[in-house]
Amino acid sequence: MNAVQLTDDVIANLTDEQMTILQELGELAAKKLKISTVIDQFTQQVTASQKTMGFQPKESPDALHEDPEVLSLVTIKERYKITNIDRQIQRTLKRAVAVGLGHLAIIQRQCQIHGIECTQPK
Repeated sequence: MNAVQLTDDVIANLTDEQMTILQELGELAAKKLKISTVIDQFTQQVTASQKTMGFQPKESPDALHEDPEVLSLVTIKERYKITNIDRQIQRTLKRAVAVGLGHLAIIQRQCQIHGIECTQPK
């Protein structure tokens, strides 16, 4: 089946349920983007501060702030939120396929990324 782009014409022909599911996916994408941006900005800020202050991650750290995994540790809450959002995306993608949206290119791409079967069971 050829993938269909999500255009205004396609959107106009969606059922209320299909529209709701696509809106949920959009909201989840926005949440993930917002959290990812926070992590990226924080990482850049910490890296710049470490360089300015002469602190560099070391293979054999003498202190916690020198540990190569300190950024993962400091951003663990945000990373956990992203994991939860990914799980929500997977569930929403399954619902999207179940209501007949598996023909949309965006759904097919995301199903492939998230390891979801994109064809509706018969």
